[in-house]
Amino acid sequence: MELCIVRNNVPKVVLLVGGYLLMNGNYLFPDGQGYFSYLPSLFFDGDIDFYNEFVLMRIPVPLAVTAGGYISNIWSVGSAFLWTPFYLVAKLFGAAGANPYGSWFWQWVNFGSFFYGVVAFLLLVKILKKINNGLPAMAVAALAFAGTPMFFYTFVISSTAHGVSAFAATLLVWYWLYSYEGYKAKIRYALLGLIAGVTAMTRPQEALFIAPVITELAFRYFKKELPLKKTISSLAVFAVFFVVGFSPQMFLWKFIYGSFFAAPSGFNVSLRYFEPLALLFSPYHGIALWTPVILVSFAGLMLGCVRRPQVYAGLLVALLGQFFVNACCVAYWEGYSFGLRQMTSSLPVISLGMYEIMIFASGKSKQVRALAWFLLIAPTLWTVGLLLGYYGGLDLLGYVSAGELVSAQKNLLYNAAAAAKKIAGAEHPSALEFILTIGVAAAFFAFLRAAKRRLERNRPLAVVVAACIILGGYNALIIRAHINKPVYTIPPGLAISSDKLGEFFTGQVREIKEKYSLR
Repeated sequence: MELCIVRNNVPKVVLLVGGYLLMNGNYLFPDGQGYFSYLPSLFFDGDIDFYNEFVLMRIPVPLAVTAGGYISNIWSVGSAFLWTPFYLVAKLFGAAGANPYGSWFWQWVNFGSFFYGVVAFLLLVKILKKINNGLPAMAVAALAFAGTPMFFYTFVISSTAHGVSAFAATLLVWYWLYSYEGYKAKIRYALLGLIAGVTAMTRPQEALFIAPVITELAFRYFKKELPLKKTISSLAVFAVFFVVGFSPQMFLWKFIYGSFFAAPSGFNVSLRYFEPLALLFSPYHGIALWTPVILVSFAGLMLGCVRRPQVYAGLLVALLGQFFVNACCVAYWEGYSFGLRQMTSSLPVISLGMYEIMIFASGKSKQVRALAWFLLIAPTLWTVGLLLGYYGGLDLLGYVSAGELVSAQKNLLYNAAAAAKKIAGAEHPSALEFILTIGVAAAFFAFLRAAKRRLERNRPLAVVVAACIILGGYNALIIRAHINKPVYTIPPGLAISSDKLGEFFTGQVREIKEKYSLR
């Protein structure tokens, strides 16, 4: 029994210690400033006005005033919602008078992303074992983690929404598969709806991960496993609780922009920007040249659709939906990015596609099994080489050619040495801070284990009630913050109208396209 406990906790310990060495805790990515800003605004200022947050953090975006008199915040609240426990721990243990916008708090939200990344990895292993317990799930999960942008956005730059959204999507896929045989229970769809709503709250395009639930219900109806009335009622429960899970974002949109469905970053997506070939093959963060294992995974999902269409059809729809949305973005390369960062949330779908390659090869000749491993390992090593190239100077912001990507692989030893030097010289948390973070991680693992036990005992109602109470409390905090709206005057010329923000971002994109002669 003791040996089992040790064995089960080895991956957690390795990942936590590895995170201590890799985590860039005192760095707040520009987008991360927008996600982070909700926390000091709600928990220190008691409002949802971002004037002081954006000014004091020097966010590199113009201040923009909405019709309701608020400073526009185009970044979603979901990351802040999931970071909240870590921010409150930082507030509890921080020095008196600590800067609420400062590096002490940045360190803790970065640790929050890192923690969620560790949990996402552990959930990936459980997902793959659920599909087939006879194959090396941990190895494939590790390859998926390293072969997608997930490793970068968990350990290197943790202050974006991407690692957090990947965790939420992985949790959704895990519970969907975990509860798959209990498809008749309404409470299942309530919990799935809550998780899906929170997932969409991290970034609205993550609402695409509702596709597996919807396609499953459609299959069950047409196969006569569920009557029409029960299918519709299950969808209705799912939809209602999706709204509950998404409600903090809706309240913020209502108060700041005047509509529950404002979607202020909608200017970023349009069919007139549609560039699927660039998204696939451009050396400027295109999928094939940065994270080619995603293409291998796509082939695996196709195999899965043949083997178990009821499971894999919805996963494939979600992945294709992500691809379509990203191809319609005003900047398909996504600015400063390791590969196509907006595909990070597809981690659970990509890992299942990779695993399906192994399932297809199992039971076949040694040569076929070796080829399957090669198809997963080779593209992953390519991506790892680019990750090391980042430490060696590979430009993640400017345009790079295919030749420069190849050069990054040729300089592998130099880049590995540069990575080791940078990691060793980074400013790590003190020993006391590290002990504190490990203690907090242990407490959160215990909390998650307790929730899992509830589900294992077929008692999801307690989890649903707890989640609704937490979401209700967050909404109450947002409503109170709206009531406490401060009165102040913005100096003339310091801000623009919020409807001009789209022009600012598209203007930046035009400049980049002209600079690098892009279409």
